[in-house]
Amino acid sequence: MICPHCGVDVNYRERPDSTCSQCNREFALDPTTAPLRLNDLRVLRLAEKLRTDENLRFTYEQLRYAAGKRALETSLDSPWRLAFWGTPAFIFFLTLTPGLPVALAFGPDLIGVSGGTLVTWLFVCSASLIALSMIINGLRRPAMLRNHRIDLDGSLDDFAATLADRWKSVYGTTIPGLIDEWRAPIEHATSPRYAVLCPSRSVLVCLSCNDVVRERDLILALHPDQVPPNIPVLVIHDASPAGLRSVTQARRRFGSLAVDVGLSPQTAMNAEPPRVWLREPTLSSDARAGLPTDLSDDERAWLEIGWWTPVAAVPPRRLIAAVNRAVDRFEPGTAEARTIGFLTWPTV
Repeated sequence: MICPHCGVDVNYRERPDSTCSQCNREFALDPTTAPLRLNDLRVLRLAEKLRTDENLRFTYEQLRYAAGKRALETSLDSPWRLAFWGTPAFIFFLTLTPGLPVALAFGPDLIGVSGGTLVTWLFVCSASLIALSMIINGLRRPAMLRNHRIDLDGSLDDFAATLADRWKSVYGTTIPGLIDEWRAPIEHATSPRYAVLCPSRSVLVCLSCNDVVRERDLILALHPDQVPPNIPVLVIHDASPAGLRSVTQARRRFGSLAVDVGLSPQTAMNAEPPRVWLREPTLSSDARAGLPTDLSDDERAWLEIGWWTPVAAVPPRRLIAAVNRAVDRFEPGTAEARTIGFLTWPTV
């Protein structure tokens, strides 16, 4: 890794106890032990991209998705392929070492057959086990694909705790632009004209800390019961079955005042790699029946497979742009001054 202080590329042995052997200065994160293999310079680069030139604030969850999306699996077949080809390779390895040397060394005396016969038996048994393993793994494939989960390694709590403790210990401050979503308050306008409804505290804290509340007179709500009556409700949600249900419930409760801001499945599907596609087990028949009827065939198939994308993966600039665009629908006079569209996929 590159030392954040002297810029020298130091290998693992040259950085004991998170200290560079070239400049003798301590750094916060070693990629061999840090969450998502982060190092100090990469954290600073990610922070700069999330902040943009507008000096926006971002949360731990937004940083975690920005840092981890390149490491996410991109194929459902990966675990199955590992089992399908890895098991035969392991059996063949055991056949050659130690199976073959042991058979030749002790087999003739113990069993009373020639070495050539033992070798033949050994490879016949090995081939039979390999064939059996491939048959079994072939039969297991549908279940493995159906139940396979894809998510970032580790937990958000561990990620935040490690970064906060190490960064504060080494640099005496927090990561530039980072806000703790568990400690930061969710602020509201004195006389709100719009409500933002989103179950993600990370999203609401991001909006609260970036002056959107004051500029657009918002109240930020985690639950529909927190929404005042008779004002437009901007619904922000995951691209997931649960997220789409929250839109349906909001429309049922607030009628035409409810506006779907996103994240839509189509937007998540159209994202260019690296993208944050997480996966739960394939939807049950009841869950599939509960999907909205206005989904496209591609969106429905994507959700039924189990794919979903968290709205917390959208960086601050795109999130704020989406809220502004939604408010502009109710204030046509301000829309002409804005050129950024509805919630689109993060480019960070």
